[in-house]
Amino acid sequence: MEEKNGFKNFLCSKLGKVVMIVVLYAIIFTLVALLVEFYHGPEIVQLIVILIFGFFGWKALDRIQPRMFLFLPVIGWVIYIAVKGVLSAIVGMFVTPFVISKKIAQEIQKTL
Repeated sequence: MEEKNGFKNFLCSKLGKVVMIVVLYAIIFTLVALLVEFYHGPEIVQLIVILIFGFFGWKALDRIQPRMFLFLPVIGWVIYIAVKGVLSAIVGMFVTPFVISKKIAQEIQKTL
């Protein structure tokens, strides 16, 4: 019984949370990579995955991008949004598993 309490205490600690996030990140990232690599179904599923990556990547880029208003002509805004959209999808491929695994680890710690 003491061993079970020790494992529970480990999972509730900050180090336990980091370990859970790393392990879950590896699992989710591998599943996403396999889905993208081997899934040859309808393009709508691939579009949904890219949009999810874009959403989380856009939020991550907003955190590191300075909060200032840009004065651009219309074509500048189109280029800005296109470049940021592509970058957000690429960054989102790495950020999405982290965000999901962090939320799962928080829920596990709440239930313990």
